[in-house]
Amino acid sequence: MKNFRHAWLVLSISAFALIGSLLFQSNGQTQPKPAPTGGIKLSNTISQEGTPSRVNVLATLFKVGEPVRSVTMHNISGNQYDGIETYGSWSDLPVGAYEVLFEAKGFGKVVKRVVVAPDATASVIIDSMDKNDELWGGGPTLFDLQKRIEALEAENKDLKARVSQLEKR
Repeated sequence: MKNFRHAWLVLSISAFALIGSLLFQSNGQTQPKPAPTGGIKLSNTISQEGTPSRVNVLATLFKVGEPVRSVTMHNISGNQYDGIETYGSWSDLPVGAYEVLFEAKGFGKVVKRVVVAPDATASVIIDSMDKNDELWGGGPTLFDLQKRIEALEAENKDLKARVSQLEKR
Protein backbone atom coordinates (compact mmCIF):
# COMPACT_ATOMS: atom_id res chain seq x y z
CA MET A 1 0.00 0.00 0.00
CA LYS A 2 2.89 2.31 0.80
CA ASN A 3 4.41 1.70 -2.68
CA PHE A 4 1.01 2.40 -4.24
CA ARG A 5 0.77 5.78 -2.46
CA HIS A 6 4.34 6.63 -3.43
CA ALA A 7 3.67 5.72 -7.09
CA TRP A 8 0.42 7.70 -7.02
CA LEU A 9 2.25 10.77 -5.59
CA VAL A 10 5.00 10.57 -8.25
CA LEU A 11 2.39 10.17 -11.00
CA SER A 12 0.36 13.12 -9.67
CA ILE A 13 3.41 15.39 -9.49
CA SER A 14 4.48 14.38 -13.03
CA ALA A 15 0.99 15.03 -14.41
CA PHE A 16 0.84 18.41 -12.66
CA ALA A 17 4.26 19.37 -14.06
CA LEU A 18 3.23 18.31 -17.58
CA ILE A 19 -0.03 20.24 -17.47
CA GLY A 20 1.74 23.29 -16.05
CA SER A 21 4.37 23.27 -18.81
CA LEU A 22 1.68 22.93 -21.51
CA LEU A 23 -0.27 25.85 -20.04
CA PHE A 24 2.89 27.94 -19.79
CA GLN A 25 3.76 27.15 -23.42
CA SER A 26 0.25 27.81 -24.77
CA ASN A 27 0.25 31.15 -22.99
CA GLY A 28 2.76 32.29 -25.63
CA GLN A 29 5.55 32.95 -23.18
CA THR A 30 7.87 30.42 -24.76
CA GLN A 31 6.48 30.72 -28.30
CA PRO A 32 8.40 32.99 -30.70
CA LYS A 33 6.56 36.22 -31.48
CA PRO A 34 5.33 36.54 -35.06
CA ALA A 35 7.18 39.04 -37.24
CA PRO A 36 5.53 42.47 -37.21
CA THR A 37 3.33 43.29 -40.19
CA GLY A 38 1.50 46.27 -41.64
CA GLY A 39 -0.53 47.12 -44.70
CA ILE A 40 -0.97 49.39 -47.70
CA LYS A 41 -4.22 51.04 -48.79
CA LEU A 42 -4.40 52.18 -52.42
CA SER A 43 -6.62 54.89 -53.79
CA ASN A 44 -7.19 55.85 -57.44
CA THR A 45 -8.44 59.44 -57.81
CA ILE A 46 -7.29 60.03 -61.38
CA SER A 47 -8.85 62.92 -63.25
CA GLN A 48 -7.85 64.57 -66.49
CA GLU A 49 -8.27 68.31 -66.89
CA GLY A 50 -10.53 68.37 -63.84
CA THR A 51 -12.86 65.70 -65.22
CA PRO A 52 -13.06 62.29 -63.51
CA SER A 53 -11.48 59.66 -65.74
CA ARG A 54 -12.53 56.09 -66.19
CA VAL A 55 -9.03 54.70 -65.77
CA ASN A 56 -8.71 51.16 -64.49
CA VAL A 57 -5.32 50.85 -62.83
CA LEU A 58 -3.24 47.73 -62.19
CA ALA A 59 -1.17 48.15 -59.02
CA THR A 60 1.70 45.71 -58.45
CA LEU A 61 3.62 45.56 -55.19
CA PHE A 62 7.37 44.92 -55.36
CA LYS A 63 9.80 44.02 -52.55
CA VAL A 64 13.50 43.95 -53.43
CA GLY A 65 12.67 44.00 -57.14
CA GLU A 66 10.36 40.98 -56.97
CA PRO A 67 6.58 41.17 -57.48
CA VAL A 68 4.64 40.30 -54.34
CA ARG A 69 0.96 41.00 -55.08
CA SER A 70 -1.23 42.75 -57.65
CA VAL A 71 -4.69 44.29 -57.66
CA THR A 72 -6.73 45.91 -60.40
CA MET A 73 -8.63 48.94 -59.17
CA HIS A 74 -11.83 49.16 -61.21
CA ASN A 75 -14.13 52.13 -61.36
CA ILE A 76 -17.03 52.33 -58.94
CA SER A 77 -20.35 52.36 -60.77
CA GLY A 78 -23.92 53.17 -59.97
CA ASN A 79 -23.54 56.38 -57.94
CA GLN A 80 -22.77 60.06 -58.40
CA TYR A 81 -19.05 59.44 -57.96
CA ASP A 82 -18.92 56.96 -60.82
CA GLY A 83 -15.33 56.68 -61.99
CA ILE A 84 -13.80 59.03 -59.41
CA GLU A 85 -12.30 56.73 -56.79
CA THR A 86 -11.36 53.10 -56.63
CA TYR A 87 -9.56 51.30 -53.85
CA GLY A 88 -7.31 48.35 -53.23
CA SER A 89 -5.44 47.13 -50.18
CA TRP A 90 -2.81 44.68 -49.04
CA SER A 91 -2.55 43.49 -45.44
CA ASP A 92 -0.19 41.29 -43.42
CA LEU A 93 2.89 42.61 -45.21
CA PRO A 94 6.27 42.18 -43.52
CA VAL A 95 7.65 45.49 -42.30
CA GLY A 96 10.01 47.16 -44.77
CA ALA A 97 10.41 49.21 -47.95
CA TYR A 98 8.27 48.49 -51.01
CA GLU A 99 7.57 49.90 -54.46
CA VAL A 100 4.07 50.11 -55.92
CA LEU A 101 3.93 50.12 -59.72
CA PHE A 102 0.80 51.64 -61.26
CA GLU A 103 -0.04 50.79 -64.89
CA ALA A 104 -2.97 51.81 -67.07
CA LYS A 105 -3.58 51.40 -70.78
CA GLY A 106 -2.34 54.43 -72.72
CA PHE A 107 -0.33 55.88 -69.81
CA GLY A 108 3.26 55.77 -68.61
CA LYS A 109 4.19 53.75 -65.54
CA VAL A 110 4.13 55.39 -62.12
CA VAL A 111 6.23 53.95 -59.30
CA LYS A 112 5.74 55.11 -55.74
CA ARG A 113 7.92 54.03 -52.85
CA VAL A 114 6.31 53.26 -49.51
CA VAL A 115 7.48 52.03 -46.12
CA VAL A 116 5.32 49.53 -44.23
CA ALA A 117 5.54 50.06 -40.47
CA PRO A 118 4.45 47.64 -37.72
CA ASP A 119 0.70 47.63 -37.02
CA ALA A 120 0.12 50.53 -39.44
CA THR A 121 -1.47 51.01 -42.84
CA ALA A 122 0.29 53.27 -45.33
CA SER A 123 -1.85 55.17 -47.83
CA VAL A 124 -0.74 55.44 -51.45
CA ILE A 125 -2.79 57.63 -53.77
CA ILE A 126 -2.51 57.60 -57.55
CA ASP A 127 -4.10 60.85 -58.63
CA SER A 128 -2.47 61.52 -61.99
CA MET A 129 -0.89 59.63 -64.84
CA ASP A 130 0.39 60.90 -68.16
CA LYS A 131 2.35 59.49 -71.09
CA ASN A 132 5.68 59.68 -69.20
CA ASP A 133 7.03 57.26 -66.62
CA GLU A 134 7.31 58.73 -63.12
CA LEU A 135 9.11 57.78 -59.94
CA TRP A 136 8.06 59.13 -56.57
CA GLY A 137 10.53 58.57 -53.77
CA GLY A 138 13.90 58.98 -55.57
CA GLY A 139 16.55 56.61 -56.87
CA PRO A 140 16.39 54.09 -59.70
CA THR A 141 13.57 51.58 -59.70
CA LEU A 142 13.52 48.09 -61.08
CA PHE A 143 12.08 49.49 -64.32
CA ASP A 144 14.70 52.23 -64.60
CA LEU A 145 17.39 49.58 -64.22
CA GLN A 146 15.63 47.35 -66.75
CA LYS A 147 15.61 50.18 -69.32
CA ARG A 148 19.30 50.84 -68.66
CA ILE A 149 20.13 47.16 -69.12
CA GLU A 150 18.18 47.01 -72.39
CA ALA A 151 20.05 50.08 -73.67
CA LEU A 152 23.40 48.59 -72.63
CA GLU A 153 22.54 45.27 -74.31
CA ALA A 154 21.67 47.08 -77.55
CA GLU A 155 24.92 49.06 -77.35
CA ASN A 156 26.85 45.85 -76.62
CA LYS A 157 25.28 44.18 -79.67
CA ASP A 158 26.39 47.09 -81.85
CA LEU A 159 29.91 46.97 -80.43
CA LYS A 160 30.16 43.22 -81.04
CA ALA A 161 29.11 43.76 -84.65
CA ARG A 162 31.77 46.47 -85.08
CA VAL A 163 34.46 44.24 -83.55
CA SER A 164 33.42 41.40 -85.84
CA GLN A 165 33.72 43.71 -88.88
CA LEU A 166 37.15 44.92 -87.75
CA GLU A 167 38.37 41.35 -87.24
CA LYS A 168 37.40 40.48 -90.83
CA ARG A 169 39.65 43.22 -92.25
